[in-house]
Amino acid sequence: MLLMISYEFQPHDDPDGAKRVSAIQSAISAAALDQLQPLSSHWLVETDEDVDQWTDRLTKLTSQSDRLLICRVQGRTNGWLSTDIWEWINQRAG
Repeated sequence: MLLMISYEFQPHDDPDGAKRVSAIQSAISAAALDQLQPLSSHWLVETDEDVDQWTDRLTKLTSQSDRLLICRVQGRTNGWLSTDIWEWINQRAG
């Protein structure tokens, strides 16, 4: 399964937001079968786990005012990314 994970941290909650970004990135890298970061706060994650499992994992690293979006990617996708990123996505999005 391919998931998209997007996050936005509210700076007033944590002046050292870099630590939270690092924690999110480490959690993604540790739990994903494979991952790709096509945009600064967006990850594509190949996983055997569902959206709820990922939400439980990542909300432990965020505050209530932060934003987190996790959704399954399947079927047709479109946008403006490099060819190698599209190949990676198309191999996994089924």
